Amino acid sequence: MYLAVLSNSLTKSMVMMKKFFSFLTFFLFTVLIILYSSSNITTTLPSKGLNTHHQILCSMDLNDQSSQPKTNDYPVTASTATTDLTKSG
Repeated sequence: MYLAVLSNSLTKSMVMMKKFFSFLTFFLFTVLIILYSSSNITTTLPSKGLNTHHQILCSMDLNDQSSQPKTNDYPVTASTATTDLTKSG
């Protein structure tokens, strides 16, 4: 009788442990997925510093003549091409 009760309680405790470890595995897997996803989201979103850096590189004063290219820096030469893409056939 005592062995039957002990065996029954061991079976119940093993079932409870299996459920607990199953839940624990699911919980840790979910946390891992959330952490991985959040790290990917933060790396793909542009930061404020990146936007500031981009604005600094792309901003220029149009009235400042020293920053404007001179016409003799890039001479225009006539093309020897005979194909006119505006005419059909």
